[in-house]
Amino acid sequence: MKRMTMLAMAICAAIPMAHTQAQHNWQTYGNARFGYSVCYPADLLRPQREADNGDGRVFVGPHGATLRVWGGYNAVGDTVAQAKSDAAKRFVSQGYTVTYQVSRPEWFVLSGAGKGKTFYQRTMLNKDREVSFVLEYPASDAAIWNPVSAKLSHCLAG
Repeated sequence: MKRMTMLAMAICAAIPMAHTQAQHNWQTYGNARFGYSVCYPADLLRPQREADNGDGRVFVGPHGATLRVWGGYNAVGDTVAQAKSDAAKRFVSQGYTVTYQVSRPEWFVLSGAGKGKTFYQRTMLNKDREVSFVLEYPASDAAIWNPVSAKLSHCLAG
């Protein structure tokens, strides 16, 4: 009986997240210059004009939420470990604490909080180029943005 209760609780806990993702109007931004794409919830984030150099775009949302996506050449030949370390140092210098990090041979994720905000970054890196996004949002809106960051992480392609 205890197993059934735990299973039912797990199923019920998963339903709100699936519902939250399903209720958004997901669109795709594709970047021609660096050949990457990322989905975004168009009902929450408004795309701004693409950067003049064509490397990416900023999306703005309620309460100061932002999604920045960009690509670039890996001209100096950074490794995933180097790029992750540099990104973590940037966040720390901006007053954030990195609370989560994971890396694989061709990508890394950093997440953390500070100044009342939460950030989530995913970067894909190979010897030729880098593709990244950073989602920043008020910590008080975590129930809205945590499922969004999970979906963004899975739909970044390039």
